[in-house]
Amino acid sequence: MSSPPSAIPAQIDSDNEVPAVQLCSLPLSELHTLDLSTTQDFLVLLEVLAHGDQKSALTAVTTIRKSLTDDSDQRISDVVEAGGVEILHTAMKSGNEQIRWQAIGAVANLATGTSKQVSRILKAGCVATLVDIVNLDRSWDIKEQALWALGNVAGDSPSCRDRVLEAGAIAAILSHLQQDYLPYMRCASWVLSNLIQGQPPPDHSYFTQVAPCILSLFCTTDDMDIRSDLCSALIDITTYCANSIGLNQKTCATLVQLIDTSEKDASIVRILGNIVALTGEYTHMFIESGLLEKVDRLLRHTKVEIRKQTCWLLRNICTKSPNITDKVILSGLISHVISLVKTDSHHMQKEIVWVLATTCSHCSPQYISELLHIGISKPLIEVLYLEDEEVVSAALQGLIALVEYGKANPHTEALRLFMDVQELIVVGTHLARKGVSAAQRLVRAADWLISVPGKKANRGR
Repeated sequence: MSSPPSAIPAQIDSDNEVPAVQLCSLPLSELHTLDLSTTQDFLVLLEVLAHGDQKSALTAVTTIRKSLTDDSDQRISDVVEAGGVEILHTAMKSGNEQIRWQAIGAVANLATGTSKQVSRILKAGCVATLVDIVNLDRSWDIKEQALWALGNVAGDSPSCRDRVLEAGAIAAILSHLQQDYLPYMRCASWVLSNLIQGQPPPDHSYFTQVAPCILSLFCTTDDMDIRSDLCSALIDITTYCANSIGLNQKTCATLVQLIDTSEKDASIVRILGNIVALTGEYTHMFIESGLLEKVDRLLRHTKVEIRKQTCWLLRNICTKSPNITDKVILSGLISHVISLVKTDSHHMQKEIVWVLATTCSHCSPQYISELLHIGISKPLIEVLYLEDEEVVSAALQGLIALVEYGKANPHTEALRLFMDVQELIVVGTHLARKGVSAAQRLVRAADWLISVPGKKANRGR
């Protein structure tokens, strides 16, 4: 969720009444001479806006809006203290389009203030009016201005976000998405992203409401600003309720294709990983759309973060079913991952080990020999010496899957030929003495392997 800049807290009256002022007697030409350095200056402008003719009111509200674009915390405070929120709220409903646009813009700027100041906007009823403007106003420029204000309010905090959601903002935005009016589309995408981000997350019904439309727009737009905002939204949607996203073979294929054409490769990989993690229904669709070929290229990416996210995605893929894990092995990706152990950075090691361990634990038994042939056991044994308990635990699970396959298939020579069983027993015994229960299970299975008649266990390859 975007964070608005802070501002000096306003001293708000407990009864929230607008301060009384005397009717302004300044001529229109002299309104521009106000230096706006005090609350009194804004009282003059607000009086003109509330009671002057349309020309004077437009000059006053334009001056107020422009004064708030300078990131002046004090000016935001002055306007709020002068009762400006309530007067601007009334001006937002003016029959004059220019006054409406300027008043909404001023409220949007006020919404970048402190949370206490934003609460004044909520209390005045501005949010409901802004949603009505998005729904009903005939001017796309005014609709866009109202969206900016809603986005700023929602971006203040999860509680403000929820108030905007409860006012029906999502339905209003979705009902007016016009892909041929780019400024509105960009603004709408940003607001939608703000409305479904933040901790705690909003009610899942909002994800369900917005997910199909966001996915469709994400897959069809060529505008990078829109795609960037929607990418952030999709990460949150797929994190909490991927099942609501409404994918089909076409959208799966589009998401896969976007990996090579987007500056947001890491984010798209994250989206795919979230979907695969929460539901296996779409994993086959992604694979049929060429995902494994994309993964192979992403594992060679120059950015560490993208390689890391790709390993995480691959790990999620391999948890779905033996059939899918077998396809990953046959694609050659596991050989590629094993090669990364020697060449990639240390903080990539955890993700690499998780991929290898998950592959061992989830593939069909007949592919264990293939994994041993390509050298999967060596990197798993080597990480047992690390102090990282999570990595060691993952490696142990993978090694247990390997040796227990050998126990169930006593005639296989692959384990004795391609695994350093002696070293496995040494490090496993060390870990067992430290109280690692999985290590005890591993040592028992490895001891059994040595005791089985057959070729003598090698030192590994």
